[in-house]
Amino acid sequence: MKKIFIILVLVCCATIAYTQIKVTSAGNIGMGLNSSTTPLSRLSVNTAGAANITTSIEGTGITILDIVNKGFNPGSTSMDFGVGIRITNDKVESGFFDVGVLATTVKATPLNGTKRAAGVVGVGGYASHGYNFGTVGIVEGDKNGAGILGVTSYSGLTSTAGFISSKLAGYFQGNVIVNGTLTGNLVNTSDIRFKKDIVDLDKRSEVLGNLMRLTPVSYHFKQIYSEPQDDTTTERYGYFDEESQLFKKSHFGLIAQDLQKIYPDLVYDGGNGYLAINYTEFIPLLIQSVKEQQQMIHAQSERISELEKLIANMSGTPNMRSGAESNTSSNTLTSLNSANATIAALYQNAPNPFTEQTEIKFSLPESTVSAIIYLFDMNGAMIKQIPVSARQSSVGINGSELAAGMYLYSLIVDGKEVDTKRMILTR
Repeated sequence: MKKIFIILVLVCCATIAYTQIKVTSAGNIGMGLNSSTTPLSRLSVNTAGAANITTSIEGTGITILDIVNKGFNPGSTSMDFGVGIRITNDKVESGFFDVGVLATTVKATPLNGTKRAAGVVGVGGYASHGYNFGTVGIVEGDKNGAGILGVTSYSGLTSTAGFISSKLAGYFQGNVIVNGTLTGNLVNTSDIRFKKDIVDLDKRSEVLGNLMRLTPVSYHFKQIYSEPQDDTTTERYGYFDEESQLFKKSHFGLIAQDLQKIYPDLVYDGGNGYLAINYTEFIPLLIQSVKEQQQMIHAQSERISELEKLIANMSGTPNMRSGAESNTSSNTLTSLNSANATIAALYQNAPNPFTEQTEIKFSLPESTVSAIIYLFDMNGAMIKQIPVSARQSSVGINGSELAAGMYLYSLIVDGKEVDTKRMILTR
């Protein structure tokens, strides 16, 4: 400690043109002080300092204290460090906020002009590949904390950000922008103990319908230039690095302004006037939309099964069934007629294949203006057209009028094709 103290004294002496040294009876040393100023710190340079500050230096130069490490002699291990400044604060006591290094670059009032302010700037380079660090933060011991803490105000140190409930490499309170790729296993806090006002999505609104209103797009980023405020420089600053993969590659997503109209809670103000999307919370919406779609598919499958049963019952011969079956068939036909009161339908001919005669069943809405069944050969040539009406339920095809082979028949209602099916004539 004495050697460090002597070095600081020598450095300060060399950087002060007109050095005036004062030594008080308490052993405090002052340099560059006028005759009426008494050094209060153990070492005071150009300032009286304070009794609770060991070394106090004040200057007006661009650099106040310049320390250069020209080399060192490694010890027995490969993990020895060459250190420019080493500060150890071993006074960590309950009820105190103890700091190893406090670097402050703050002006009480805003300035106009080309000015930049940074509390700490760390630069590392030209060492072994993978071992260059601008700033290193380490949290030691078995207590919770963070290697690096980033907050937007001093109040954050004594509020939420001042308490960290786990051991983290980094903790940030406020918006964070990453202008590039972010690699890692990204997870979101989802413990039920953090949540309230929980409502199942299927009890809120139709998610599938809302998602269908969205329009996914592909896009490239365009360069956005920021004009510095209160700055005399004329240089514009680009938001993106135009040589980066982020800028050159195509991207896929949504337009935040469009999404904001449907799901405003998924759109955030990025803090710079531009909108950002929380894509992670789309996952529950996608799951709910799949559930809704599956319910629709299930309902349609049941409806199709019911219609297939109705059609199968219609194709049977009534006099071959028992009385109970005849009643069931009658009820089935009634249900089919009711179901198709407003829907046109074309059914498979029976029998199929046929030799002499086959019957084509169909149903027409009562509002039908015109309906025709067209018969085509497999070359697409029209063989026959049969006008039909809503009062009919079927038409017959005589096999003697056709050559053996496969045919297509279509039902056209009010100028629109309802369906097309195949039938086979054999000899």
